[in-house]
Amino acid sequence: DWKADGSANSNCHARQHETSRKPTSDFVASATRRRSRRRVASLAVLVAAAAGGAEAWIALPRGQGPRCQGSRSRTSAAAAGPTAPVISRGEKPAPDTEDAAFRWLGEVLQGRWGDGEVLDAGTGPDSLIWLAKRPLAAITAVTACEGMHETVMEEVACFLDLSRDRLLLGNWQDERLLEGRSFDVVLADYLLGSVDHFSPHFQVGLLQRLQKLVRPGGRLALIGKEPEDLRATDPTSQLVLDAEAVRDAVFVLGRQRPYREMPRQWVSEQLETLGFQLEKSQIFPRRLTVEKVRRNLDWAEEELSQVSHLRLKSDIKRHATGSPKQCFDDVSTRTQQGDTSMAVL
Repeated sequence: DWKADGSANSNCHARQHETSRKPTSDFVASATRRRSRRRVASLAVLVAAAAGGAEAWIALPRGQGPRCQGSRSRTSAAAAGPTAPVISRGEKPAPDTEDAAFRWLGEVLQGRWGDGEVLDAGTGPDSLIWLAKRPLAAITAVTACEGMHETVMEEVACFLDLSRDRLLLGNWQDERLLEGRSFDVVLADYLLGSVDHFSPHFQVGLLQRLQKLVRPGGRLALIGKEPEDLRATDPTSQLVLDAEAVRDAVFVLGRQRPYREMPRQWVSEQLETLGFQLEKSQIFPRRLTVEKVRRNLDWAEEELSQVSHLRLKSDIKRHATGSPKQCFDDVSTRTQQGDTSMAVL
């Protein structure tokens, strides 16, 4: 679930990518802007990640024909496309990724961003390490979370060239943030789902802000997750729903807004309203693991310090360490068999 802060800041550490990579539908969207006097975005790529199937399709810009242009585990050399160069922009070479969404996105964008400038609009270790592997002129990474900022500096700075790469702490509601800047590629990796926590009701405003940062001919890429299906009745889905309900209850009782995933249909409609046209879509399977479920419960336990009602705090802690964790053995068995991914599209 995006980023939150540990203690108050620790929830934010690498959980933007780790906790939020849950076993339901994920989507990735990417968009490009047409070169015109109005500088209006005209081409988008939307990718959905979900278990139980896969699809890919392309819609070209209006009036144009085809154009030819030449936490996640990090261990596959195929990460950024089969011909991706091996580069080292920092003190150490960035490791490769096995994440299917990043591999796909690397292939889609290959030859389209060249050695351009890239914005990681909701950064975390996974997305930034992946970008550090690319032959880019410069990377600008932004997070609204102090804990995530510290985590990225600790874990990723060694892979970056800090003479040209920047890591910023800022909120997209601040219109002065990156004012006047534009980028060849803008990446929003699991960012929309975190908006309510940091900037309530700002989902549309965020997309508008990102649109202005994409250069004509550039790309906007979004990765996200479909909301959970509350009607799911299988034990694995029930476990996920229970763990997330505990987490969100702690947020609300601590006077914080929980994360809110946005369905890709809504994202597609908003991109179209902003002048983007869908280019590509891909569905990826997500696998449930004990670790992913446990992170939500551990996160909730950390946030209990924000809950003032002692009786509620005690009951929630007992529940978080009780019934959900009783299902872990069953989930672990099925994840090892590889059949616990869930489709919510």
